[in-house]
Amino acid sequence: MGADIILFDLLPWQAKGKNMADFLLYLTNGIVMGTTYALCALGISLVVGIMGVINFAHGEFYVLAGYLSALFAEALGLGPI
Repeated sequence: MGADIILFDLLPWQAKGKNMADFLLYLTNGIVMGTTYALCALGISLVVGIMGVINFAHGEFYVLAGYLSALFAEALGLGPI
């Protein structure tokens, strides 16, 4: 009775326009972002645990580090901008 619809017949990297390189890129980006979030959380919890006070300068340092790393990546020609 016509074409059967088969769901989930392709793995995510086998879909149209996708390949294993894209999958590995997404996986690497996810690991890097997860590690960054984990380091931020560990730093904040360490300071709060030791001092007992929230240090609001953490956010400022994270933004500064983001700007500097974007500037550095752009200078090396690695940036997406």
